[in-house]
Amino acid sequence: MSTVNKTQNFHAGDYHMPFVFLIGQNLPMKNIRNNIIEMNIYESIDSSFMSGKIVLRDSYNERQNMGLTGQEEIEFVLRTSDETDAIDFQTVRGRIYKITNQVGITDNQQIYTLHFVSIEAMRNAQNKVLTAYSGSGDQIFTQVIKNVIKTEKRLQVQKSTNFQKVIGNTMYPFAFIDMVARRSSADKSHGFIFYENHRGYQFHSFDNLHTRTNGEKREPVESFFSTQSLEERDTDTNMRTLKDFAILRTQDTLRDYSDGLLASTNFAYNRLDKTTTTTKHNYAKAHSKTSHIDGLYPLYTTTPEEPYKTLFSYDLAKTSVTTSDPSLHTQSATDEVLYDNYSSNLTLRNMRGLSLESMRVKITVNGNSNLAAGDLIHIELPNYEPIVSKLDDRVYDLYLSGNYIIAQINHKVSPEGYVSICECVKDSVNIPYESSPYTIKENLDSNEV
Repeated sequence: MSTVNKTQNFHAGDYHMPFVFLIGQNLPMKNIRNNIIEMNIYESIDSSFMSGKIVLRDSYNERQNMGLTGQEEIEFVLRTSDETDAIDFQTVRGRIYKITNQVGITDNQQIYTLHFVSIEAMRNAQNKVLTAYSGSGDQIFTQVIKNVIKTEKRLQVQKSTNFQKVIGNTMYPFAFIDMVARRSSADKSHGFIFYENHRGYQFHSFDNLHTRTNGEKREPVESFFSTQSLEERDTDTNMRTLKDFAILRTQDTLRDYSDGLLASTNFAYNRLDKTTTTTKHNYAKAHSKTSHIDGLYPLYTTTPEEPYKTLFSYDLAKTSVTTSDPSLHTQSATDEVLYDNYSSNLTLRNMRGLSLESMRVKITVNGNSNLAAGDLIHIELPNYEPIVSKLDDRVYDLYLSGNYIIAQINHKVSPEGYVSICECVKDSVNIPYESSPYTIKENLDSNEV
């Protein structure tokens, strides 16, 4: 499935980055490519802009001679090979914003770290949203990102099916867009996410990470597996082999009660007619009504906690109070657009976001610029039990293996080569966990008879 090995003499860990230009305030641009000790480029579905840092070896006191203050721009293009996506900071340059860790290592050499971000991050810090916007979430997003942030990058936007009227109230643009995203819906998918990866700015529902708008499931862009074999492998296989992995997060019932994943109740107070609407949600019902990253099966079972009560029966474990003003934003008698604030969907949005974080793994693979935050990939993790025969096909973990979304990715370049370090999440499994119709106590008591 690898898509990067289409160039002769390409080896896993190779990369193409012919220049890294540092553009100062007065002097011509300086190519610092050969002075780089390490370069990291970060993407995340939780971040509204890309960022990075460069550890730089400086033998000519460029910091003094160029007058570096953290106001410079940076220009480079990184790709795995000629056939792969480019992480392009040339078409739209990045912005240096600070310099840290300056250390002298010899009499005439120092090292320090340059920190950079997308230029839009700087514009976000320099501007505020001052006006009111009305329309669907995608329309408001597009207006703010183009007219306030003034990005020239590609926008990948999913249409929102509900309408909003929101006031800028001198909010930072990215915070304002995040607020609009949380209030946006696409049919039964409540809550959008807003982030930047190297393909541009993304504004879409949680479900759009793994399911197309027509309901068709997305195919993984790449597949990775773990192997202990030391035998010589071809480049395609090396590109798909996990160099390292760790399980960062699995089920945690106490955490998931306090966060509101397992069960919750929302009290929505209508200030117009002085009424309160109570809405209860639980994980099992919410899971059955949404599409999922991996299989159909949830990460928790229906084994009773006590007779006739499962994990999901304790709806007061997490409570929230919101206002519900369905007519608050009606503009006139002729305005027929419904501007509900959809506060009753708060717990559903919260549950959807939390479910995506239920299982998280960290993998390191040979550098692949085709991988981006928000991509769907497939991971096979090893099954830690003896293989009793050659016919034993239980090589991979039944529950941890499967489809994942790349939540964060670090494209790391150093003299040793290029690696991609990914933190990946999923909200479901392909094989159901074993459950029982009886509590643990009931099962123990019945076995004692």
